[in-house]
Amino acid sequence: KGNIALSLGQNIALNTKRIYYGNEVPFVYANIYFPAGRFPNLENELKKDQPYYKDMNALYGVKLSKSTRTMKGLNLRKREAEYLGVPEGTAAYLTVAKNFDEEGRVYEISEVYGISDVMHFTIEQDEFKRSQ
Repeated sequence: KGNIALSLGQNIALNTKRIYYGNEVPFVYANIYFPAGRFPNLENELKKDQPYYKDMNALYGVKLSKSTRTMKGLNLRKREAEYLGVPEGTAAYLTVAKNFDEEGRVYEISEVYGISDVMHFTIEQDEFKRSQ
């Protein structure tokens, strides 16, 4: 995937999707990428559907040294809206984070889409309401 592949320095990435719940309602959808081949057996660890940060350190010696993040507001596309159980076009935020190891290499990129129970409207609808 374009910029993600460039940031990972590879054409192939290992990918996991996670949905996080609060009060049994989905509120965060995360799409996470790792450089393929760098972490042997990581695919099996991810299939366990458990937190993987401790495994990154214990199994691969990876320690987070820095993280860069960008955040923006957007209206959810169909797929992300379906994962979060809200209508397409719902206002949300997208955070893209790049995590770097102690050698300055990117070892994880995450795209995190989040909503709150007060954001079940589109940005256009909110702007319309404020103009009234």
